[in-house]
Amino acid sequence: MSTRDWLDVVVIPIVLVLIALVWPSIQNWHRCRTFTKLIFRELAEVGPYPLEAERDHWAEHLTKNFAHRTILKEISQNRDFVLSLDADLVYDLTQLWDWYERKDAQQWLYYLGKLTDYDKTGRLQQVRASWVELVERYRRKGKPPG
Repeated sequence: MSTRDWLDVVVIPIVLVLIALVWPSIQNWHRCRTFTKLIFRELAEVGPYPLEAERDHWAEHLTKNFAHRTILKEISQNRDFVLSLDADLVYDLTQLWDWYERKDAQQWLYYLGKLTDYDKTGRLQQVRASWVELVERYRRKGKPPG
C-alpha cells in the first residue's frame, strides 16, 4: 500500500470520526464560555440606581432585567445547558437571585461577594461596594434593608 492509500483508507476516515466525536464537546465548551462572559457582563451592570436611598426598599434600586437570570429561572427548558456550566457558579447565581427576590440584603450581598471570586475584571467588586453603601444608607435612615 502506498502512502496515498493509507491516507485515503485509514487516516482520513479516522480523523473525520474523531472530529465528529469531539465537535459537540467543543461547541458545548464554547457555549459555556460565551454564557459565562454574558453573566459577568450583566453582573457588572447590576449596580443600584439611583444611589440615594430614596425608594421604599433597597431592592427597588435594581432596574434592569438580565438574560442569564431568565435562563436560570427557566431551568426545565435549559436543563442540559445549565447542567453543563460550572456547578458552583450556577449555585451562587441562583442563590443570589433567590435572595434578591426575598429582599434579604445580607444574603444578597453575601452571594454577590461570592461571585466576585469568579470575576477577573474587578468590576463586580465595585458593584458590590455600591450595594453595600446603599444598604447602609437604608439602615441609617431607619428603613429595614431586608
